[in-house]
Amino acid sequence: MIQFLHEFNNYLYAYVLIVILIGCGLYFTIRTRVVQMRLFKESCRMLVKSNDGHSDKKHISNFQAFALAVASRVGVGNIAGVAIAMTIGGPGAIFWMWIAAMLGAATGYVEAVLAQCYKREDETAFIILFSGIDLTGGVTGIELAQQALESQLGPVGSIFITIALAFFVFSTLITFYYYGEANLKFCTQKKWAVPVFKILVLAGIKDPVLKKWWK
Repeated sequence: MIQFLHEFNNYLYAYVLIVILIGCGLYFTIRTRVVQMRLFKESCRMLVKSNDGHSDKKHISNFQAFALAVASRVGVGNIAGVAIAMTIGGPGAIFWMWIAAMLGAATGYVEAVLAQCYKREDETAFIILFSGIDLTGGVTGIELAQQALESQLGPVGSIFITIALAFFVFSTLITFYYYGEANLKFCTQKKWAVPVFKILVLAGIKDPVLKKWWK
């Protein structure tokens, strides 16, 4: 089973994901007439432009918005990934990373524009926008996503989103647990530290459940 998951993961990352990312980047680059190069000078000008008189705390500057966008996109993987790519692929990997970044810029531009065009006070996903359901009915959050999936997939939509959420929660818990355990082993060599950490993790998971049951 582990071998199958490993091969399936390699297949997705080596073929499916590359085709989707590069394909979307090419498509958006053509449809926007190479917006990442055509409006590069304008984007630099907007970056240092004043905030049009909005000086209250409810508004942020263009540079602050840019810094927030970069912070949400760039992580350890982007930094370490460059070093790993150069180690495995050699200096030529830098050229292909430039190409991928240029194509990805068009995808990022389209994503940002659509987010501004269809933004709401609560988070709204792509599938909700294109499902055709009523967005003014007062339903928000997971219920809104559930209605959108049901409108497209029927009763299977509710089952799918339930399973997806269960996998998301499980994978998140496992990821953060192993990340914390690895850091704990790095920081201390005491044998009692890991068992205590496991007890605290279990207590943290069960605490919300116990509180709900007690109410």
